[in-house]
Order: sequence, then C-alpha cells, then structure tokens
Amino acid sequence: MAVWQNNKLVVIGLSVLLAAQFAISIRPTMGIKAVYDEHFGCWPVKVEIDVFASFFMTTMAVDFVILLLTVYKTYNEYKSMYHNGLIKLIFRDGLVYFAVV
Repeated sequence: MAVWQNNKLVVIGLSVLLAAQFAISIRPTMGIKAVYDEHFGCWPVKVEIDVFASFFMTTMAVDFVILLLTVYKTYNEYKSMYHNGLIKLIFRDGLVYFAVV
C-alpha cells in the first residue's frame, strides 16, 4: 500500500481480498484429518482436496494481485525516471520475492 500512497481504491480492494482469504483460512478443520503417532508425529490421513485447493488458490490469487499492482506502479515510477530508494528496493527485493512465491 505504500507504493500506491494509500490510494483508497487499492486499500479497499486489497482489504476485501485479504478478508476473503482470511475467511477461507479460518475454517475449523481446513479439510484435513490427521492422526498422531508416537514415532512419526502428526500426519494427514484424509484431505478434502476441494477445501485445501480453495485455500491454496485464494492465497495464490491474492499474491498475484499484489504482484500485478506492484509491477504496474513501480514500472510507471521507474519509467518516469523517479528512482528513489523505495522503488529500487522493490525492484531488487520485492518483485523477485513475489515472482518466486
């Protein structure tokens, strides 16, 4: 949000996306049943794939939207030759992190 200088549209949009991600992630069981074994620890025995996939896809969608917003804004700032410390830091560290994720 710092890159967009707290633009209300971006803040509200990201807040809605993060609230949806949080709502999906707080499901009581998350679709995974596990058992505890003294020798091996806790391990899953049944996974409800649709619940697990919805959590994964929501997380990836939120990260992708953040990546697109960051790329768009930093590219426009970089193109206008306004190279302050934040823009250099995002190009060097931030975009690589989001691309790897």
